[in-house]
Amino acid sequence: MLRGFFAPQNQPNLMVEAARAQPALWRVIVGMVICLLTYVLGLLAYFYAMSHLIGTKFEAVWTADPQTSGPSLTLILLGSFVTMLVGPFFVAWLLHDRSPWSLFGPLRQMHRQFWVAVAVFSALATLSALIPTDFALVRSLGLNQWLLLLPLALGLIAIQTGAEELLFRGYIQSQLAARFKSPIIWAVLPSVLFGLAHFAPEEHGGAAWYLVLATGVFGLCAADLTHRFGTIGPAWGFHFANNVMAMLAVSLPGALGGLALYHLPIAANDAEAMVPLILRDIAVTIVIWLGIRFVLIWRENAHR
Repeated sequence: MLRGFFAPQNQPNLMVEAARAQPALWRVIVGMVICLLTYVLGLLAYFYAMSHLIGTKFEAVWTADPQTSGPSLTLILLGSFVTMLVGPFFVAWLLHDRSPWSLFGPLRQMHRQFWVAVAVFSALATLSALIPTDFALVRSLGLNQWLLLLPLALGLIAIQTGAEELLFRGYIQSQLAARFKSPIIWAVLPSVLFGLAHFAPEEHGGAAWYLVLATGVFGLCAADLTHRFGTIGPAWGFHFANNVMAMLAVSLPGALGGLALYHLPIAANDAEAMVPLILRDIAVTIVIWLGIRFVLIWRENAHR
């Protein structure tokens, strides 16, 4: 089992095989630029439409105070990630002669791996919650309101995490892996970009770079799971379950904390309090990555 844990998968990675149709590096660079442009333009159109829909000024939605919390703001922000889906789907077809569905990997396999990752995360995250902390949780929403919003919130988190996985793992990673053998390029580079995409010093203050480190470590774990198991399912399930825990169960007060049942009694820019929590989360992330990897390989061996 230990040897199998580190061994590459026996079957070809169909995501990478699809990416080999047009693997030229210039296509990837142009594709990333198109993805960025379509995302930015999509965000502008989305927030403009939302400002008219809810009857407020465009600037009030676009430049909402990152330290405020409220279910409406969080739902609006999560919904904006639908615009991130456009770029990868478009450039896969336009530049790489591959089906947009190939960005997911084999769909039936992806579906199974997604739910395995969710189950493993849920079990290990529950155990990690037993680690004592010095913080007393603060109730944020009433239970009835929280339950009423839960189905919509789960759907939007699935879109948010799926969009990020499609872009960073489904598109960028698979195209780089089709062109380069070194994981320093196909795993580390997308993970660095993923981490930097979460750099928000105005929101997280002195803890901002620690958060980049944490998301970068998650990106490396997600890159390994995607490459090893041939779909974005494990990384997406890991990402989805993590964000459900961090946004719907216990969250920080802030723009993305408006749907949480409980809040931590600290501010996101309180570096003294945040850094130990981020470092603990990095350790938990690595343990959960190992757990997901172990269970998926065990399932592979059990079905041979």
